[in-house]
Amino acid sequence: MRYRIFSYLLLALAILNLADYVLTLRALSWGIPEGNPIMDAAIDLGLFHLVKAALPTALLLLVWLFSDRIRRIRPSIILFLGVAVLVYAGVTVWHLYGQFIKLG
Repeated sequence: MRYRIFSYLLLALAILNLADYVLTLRALSWGIPEGNPIMDAAIDLGLFHLVKAALPTALLLLVWLFSDRIRRIRPSIILFLGVAVLVYAGVTVWHLYGQFIKLG
């Protein structure tokens, strides 16, 4: 059961990360400035795609590949992943609000 929750959390993070990437690209194309100073610096350095899409995807893939070793400490990993999912869900809701409700 815990492994299933672990898998769902990883999948949710991957989907939310993709949504954040696409919605951020859309906002940037409309001329909306990036609100995260770290991502703003990545944009200035030309590293946006690497930092926003490739790096999180690679980290999630590594966690998945090494999940057999992580099982021993899974309650804390599940908690961490759950918090990350909540943060990404909040960011996604913020994007959706800003792009579809506030801006129309």
